[in-house]
Amino acid sequence: MIEVPRITKGWTYRVYSQGWDEPLVSEGVLLGYTALGDGTALAIDMEVEGKQVLRYIPADAILVVELMAAGESSEMAEDSTVYFG
Repeated sequence: MIEVPRITKGWTYRVYSQGWDEPLVSEGVLLGYTALGDGTALAIDMEVEGKQVLRYIPADAILVVELMAAGESSEMAEDSTVYFG
């Protein structure tokens, strides 16, 4: 049985999220989770048109998350718990 790693800060992900006409594709390093309005978002450090940008992707807009490159640890820090409700 394959162990599924947690979504971990510092790893590289490709995230497909709801866009205007078609899914928005964001690929970069996960910086962590943050509050965005009344919800939660992923904060992704990525390159867009040759410039480094920080993209916030609302959790309720996420369609797919693909792990592109893992780091050394498969565990997140103890203080990275996110509660929904």
